[in-house]
Amino acid sequence: MIPKRGEPIRGRRVTLRPLGPDDLPAKARWSVDPELVGLMSGHPEYARTGFDEAMAETRRWWEARVKETTSEQWAILGPDGSLIGSLDLYDLSARPAEPAAGPVVTRRAGLVPEIYESRHRGQGLGTEAMALAIKRAFEELGQSGFEVEVLPDNVRARRAFAKLGFMESGRRTGPDGIEWVVMVLSAASPGHRQGRGR
Repeated sequence: MIPKRGEPIRGRRVTLRPLGPDDLPAKARWSVDPELVGLMSGHPEYARTGFDEAMAETRRWWEARVKETTSEQWAILGPDGSLIGSLDLYDLSARPAEPAAGPVVTRRAGLVPEIYESRHRGQGLGTEAMALAIKRAFEELGQSGFEVEVLPDNVRARRAFAKLGFMESGRRTGPDGIEWVVMVLSAASPGHRQGRGR
């Protein structure tokens, strides 16, 4: 079983703490912005049409996620302690409660970073937050690797993942015809050890 999240994780400029119900309105507002939704999904039309709809869906997502043992949701706090974004880690490797219970089921986990406002982007805050979460997953949870999908035009995201040691492994086309760049990171890769401290 995945160990429970403990105290906040503090970095040089950002802090991670478990995402809670009071954080959901800020996350819901993010999902109403067509530009940001399009950048993440390739479908700006997926943006919610109103805050009430976005809030209801965000709450359903959060309530389902917190029950899972193979996911973690983190709130990202900026240098002044205010909420600036969130991180969703999913498909984390399932670990048996006791070593004798069976082998660890390893797989590449997913990672979705969100920085809510443009004034907080381009400063490396999201990259630092991801580095903290990845370090915890590798060193405390025994995660073996990560895999993310990024739109080819999302140069900023591709650059941020590359700084953390992610390598492009190919392209993948979704059922909707959208092409994604697949980037992977292994706990054993030199790129991870070099990138995590940046």
